Amino acid sequence: MGQRPQQKAHRQDAQGVRQPPQSQAGRRWQDDLSGPFHKEAIFTGEKTGIRLTDITDGTLETVMVVDAADEAAVIWTKPDDLKLDPKDPHKGLAVRFQGKYLVLFAAGNTQELPKTIDKKTLWAIFTRAGAKP
Repeated sequence: MGQRPQQKAHRQDAQGVRQPPQSQAGRRWQDDLSGPFHKEAIFTGEKTGIRLTDITDGTLETVMVVDAADEAAVIWTKPDDLKLDPKDPHKGLAVRFQGKYLVLFAAGNTQELPKTIDKKTLWAIFTRAGAKP
């Protein structure tokens, strides 16, 4: 039995739906959305996770997912994410949407951050207990 026309159209429309128009990652079976990891972030890179109560800075002020740059995108079938660098927290973030970073906070709110955000401030919102400035 063949596909119905609406199924075929839906499948074609769904390709690359998660990537912004400027992204090339979807064409390479990669995902731009990434959970940044570091021992001080929500995702630690360890097998055991953290508890919600470990996010002492609050879920409204702690980044959980980022839009990664194409070169930092990961193959969607691999258990990999964006490794954070405290000395250069801008590294690996996509600059899209009028020169801004798109992030998702642990509470579920999204925000566009200016690419000019101070390194210290950016690092603080990546950490779960970083005493935000």
